[in-house]
Amino acid sequence: MGTTQSFASFSAETSFESLPPEVVTKIKHFVLETAASQLLGSSCRLGKTFGSQLADGIEEARLVGRHERASVRNAALYNTAIADTNDSGGGSSFAVVHHSKNVVPVGLTLSGARRQSGKTLITAIGVSAECYIRLDRAIAGAHIARGHYNDGTIGTVGATITAAKLLGLDSEHIETAIGTGAMLAPVTIGGNSMFRSSARPLTMGLASANGILAATMTEAGVDGPRSILESKGGFADALAGSTLSDEVVSSLGGEWLLLNNYFKPFIGCRLTHVPRQGAIELREKRNLKPDSIDSVECTLPAANFIVMGHDVEPGANIVEHSCSTTYLLANALLYGDNGPSVLSEERMNERRVHDFSKRIKLFPDNQQDATFKQEGSYSPWMGRMRVHLTSGEALDYSCDFMRGDPVKWPVTEDELINKFYDYSTDVVKKDRADQVVESVLRLQKLGNCDDLMRLLAL
Repeated sequence: MGTTQSFASFSAETSFESLPPEVVTKIKHFVLETAASQLLGSSCRLGKTFGSQLADGIEEARLVGRHERASVRNAALYNTAIADTNDSGGGSSFAVVHHSKNVVPVGLTLSGARRQSGKTLITAIGVSAECYIRLDRAIAGAHIARGHYNDGTIGTVGATITAAKLLGLDSEHIETAIGTGAMLAPVTIGGNSMFRSSARPLTMGLASANGILAATMTEAGVDGPRSILESKGGFADALAGSTLSDEVVSSLGGEWLLLNNYFKPFIGCRLTHVPRQGAIELREKRNLKPDSIDSVECTLPAANFIVMGHDVEPGANIVEHSCSTTYLLANALLYGDNGPSVLSEERMNERRVHDFSKRIKLFPDNQQDATFKQEGSYSPWMGRMRVHLTSGEALDYSCDFMRGDPVKWPVTEDELINKFYDYSTDVVKKDRADQVVESVLRLQKLGNCDDLMRLLAL
């Protein structure tokens, strides 16, 4: 049985009752973190632009943070894109993909439109996230090296499985839906400019919309190619030059890799988090004041620079700010702030922050990359920072893991709840936020997911 068929069989045969309790809890946390990112994203200028363009007047599905509705596909595109505007959703510790950018928004949108139960939603997110992570883990490096953005390409496969499971397709039809979804995947072109473009969230949105299109077309009788993931000239071969080994599906259903997914304690790209957590620690331990800082040096894995190695100026878009280490670190050093206000219009246009960011220099550490890869313990999260004080003293910080690491420094449920309140405070009132938290934490008891979507819409 090949990878595609194995994913399809696993997805079709898995029931809510077969999910381990810890998997159910993890998925509910996925949903809560995604809802936080969506509500915050709906309130920013870019999110409002997406909404104004995608609210097509078709009364099928709800738009998070808006009064209007839209077709299911446009709603999924919007509900996914707004979650990516602030880049604050978690992802896989084993791979690159972010469940919060595809499978969760697709699940919320479609299950709400179809008024399905919370158990059904949880199961669909669980099987799709697990397949999504395994496929990405197998081809991520080669795939990225060819310039593709995994959340757009592999994300379409994940979105398709989510939608196919929610539509109740059997194994044979999920396999052919994956084939159609893979054909519809946006073949994104990478490079630094993509991580500075306000169009980037549309890539994730299109992945979600096309995943739903693939599943609904399959339901209507359209057949996609089989064995698409592993076949010659198929997904892995064409986009990564890879073949898929049996390891991709080994222990599928027995070992849940999604349990190793992380959550983000800070807003913005996770590749920026090590120096930012160092800034908070130094501020607290040394009573560090901005006026005492002369300059800052950060040494980070060279491979990360394509994503987070750029500087920004006032007037730049929110996506560009969310991936800029110098800008985000300046906020941490100036204000001790790694929260949602960092990506507010006021802060992104604050000259003081941008001027301070010019004191920060980034250095790619190619030797660090080579050494850790050779030793088999490479971590893309590692980093070193030296803060030079006006007094002549230098303060050092280094770490090879971050807050949010599911093993070494996990984010607690209480922290996720607080994150939701922080991100949603300017969008929904406290009593509605309370209802969202309650609904998500008891999601397996929810009889109609439209009740949750009603709370997330205005």
